[in-house]
Amino acid sequence: MQNFFSNVLRYPLFFISVVLGIFVVFISKIKSFLKKPLSAFIILVILGMFTVGLFFTLQAMLDVNFI
Repeated sequence: MQNFFSNVLRYPLFFISVVLGIFVVFISKIKSFLKKPLSAFIILVILGMFTVGLFFTLQAMLDVNFI
């Protein structure tokens, strides 16, 4: 039974390492695009659109009116 719990506790650590690895790879790819001004502008516009979309989605889901 002790072996079972030690194996179960490994899964969250594996999940965290996979998520951090994906995050590092994603950031390294974005850094290469930020060297060109047009690509940087496009990435900032996409990031802004994502942030505004997330804001309005959460606002509608939580029925909160900030504006």
